[in-house]
Amino acid sequence: MRRTKWIWLALFLSLSIAIFALGCGAAEEPPAEPEDPEEEPEEEPAEEEPEEPTRPQIVYVGVSSEPHRLDPRFGAGTVAARNIHTLVHDPLISWDDETLEIEYVLAEEINIPDPQTYEVKLREGVLFHNGEELTTADVEYTYNTLRDPDAAASNFSHYEPIREIEVHDDYNLTFHLDAPNMPFLYRLRADIVSKSYSEEHATDDSPYGDEYTNMNPLGTGPFKFVEWRTGEEIVLEAFEDYWQGRPKLDQVIFRPIPDATTRTVELQTGELHLNEEIDPVQVEITEADENVVVSRRSQMGFQSLGIHVNLGEPTDDVRVRQAIAHMMPREDIIDYVMHGLGVPAYGPIPPGHWAHEPNVPRYEYDPDRARELLEDAGYGDGFSAELYVIEDSVRVQLCEIIQEELSTVGIDVSINVLEGGAFWDQMRTGESQMFQTGWNAVTDPDDFMWRQFHSSSVPPHGANRQFYQNPEFDAVIEEALEETDQERRKELYSQAQQMVVEDASYVFIYHHERALGVSPDLRDFEYSIYFCFRDLMNAYLAD
Repeated sequence: MRRTKWIWLALFLSLSIAIFALGCGAAEEPPAEPEDPEEEPEEEPAEEEPEEPTRPQIVYVGVSSEPHRLDPRFGAGTVAARNIHTLVHDPLISWDDETLEIEYVLAEEINIPDPQTYEVKLREGVLFHNGEELTTADVEYTYNTLRDPDAAASNFSHYEPIREIEVHDDYNLTFHLDAPNMPFLYRLRADIVSKSYSEEHATDDSPYGDEYTNMNPLGTGPFKFVEWRTGEEIVLEAFEDYWQGRPKLDQVIFRPIPDATTRTVELQTGELHLNEEIDPVQVEITEADENVVVSRRSQMGFQSLGIHVNLGEPTDDVRVRQAIAHMMPREDIIDYVMHGLGVPAYGPIPPGHWAHEPNVPRYEYDPDRARELLEDAGYGDGFSAELYVIEDSVRVQLCEIIQEELSTVGIDVSINVLEGGAFWDQMRTGESQMFQTGWNAVTDPDDFMWRQFHSSSVPPHGANRQFYQNPEFDAVIEEALEETDQERRKELYSQAQQMVVEDASYVFIYHHERALGVSPDLRDFEYSIYFCFRDLMNAYLAD
């Protein structure tokens, strides 16, 4: 074993001890004797408690597309799905946006005696929305589904390293890994589902019960699912017996509104309280509106054009993919589509992340070089291609620019605009020649690399929708996953970034800043850097 592994472990345990100490607080000191025992101290006036708001506590959230699946085991895909997951379900752990310090949720305690062993103690008395108590059976069932290749869970690669889940009793279990896995602690953020509820709805065609739970999720979270009226709204309501206390909001209602301008107008007129994303062209105008609070956050991710490498000619030729990459006017897209809300992207890991590699091949906008590459590949006269995009006004505009630019070098692109569910179904088929999509990662560089590019992550086992398969790349990130020395991990991820950029299965366009629109009446709500609305559990609408 490398000595650095134990250095890492010592640092981690030190952090855990520090967090525990902060939670325990300091011992109380005995009260000081009054200077003059005969003199009565003046009574301070009692603070007035804030009045409870009297208006209906119903928050409307405008999102660009409808969810695809509401069972968190099988992926999110859309902002609505991701945020419904986080409001209806709880994970074992979470973490602070800025410091990345671990925050316990369903787990009361986690011990790591060695880098391949994670001992978890659950909170007692946590209830699912149907009144059943959460136990280790539910945690074991959730993670066994996630690591079962037959289940085709979207994050399968994250949980494949689990060798065994050992259940000790109703509140204690241990995860045993095949090998050290640096990001695994953060993998304990998976939302937990009910074993009995899933099994109750299992069928021969749906052995994990997801045909039902994708439309009727059940969790332990602050809000419970009520109904989904397709094309109209998804209704959640406060869970009275939530273990952290009932939320102040009575309902959170998600409304799919593909047109960004319509979402902004409805926010301004009070019909929405949250707008998933303000159309970049409207950000400055909206910031001047006293009826809206605009919150800008740089996202830890990228927007890209995916190109399938395994569908045969012409996109199986790297020269064709590199030619397409040379036709990406990044600065113009940022200026005219995003109105400055972004910086050019040349690789998957954004600037500011410790694993970012700036010295990757750069496919600057160069039509002449694109024509040369197409000529070399035998496509000097061009070809026809299909480009899939989710129904969203900003993304469609981005694809129209790509379509126009590619036409100048003879590539005739047909744009297929699909609503959310249909788009993600199409991505799982592996039959999309080109597609526009984005990626928001979480903490570790592996989150940018494995699910997007590792050979094992092709659908339905991950997000490698371009079916990129490079054994040399796989070997590098497999080593990086187990490596405990951060400098060596950085070297490995630098190599990996250079490989995926050179192979051009993804053309990286920009790392973007997202502008969320919030009603000024929505109080105690904080916008997460990971674009999560979990903090609605603390929010309320002021009078």
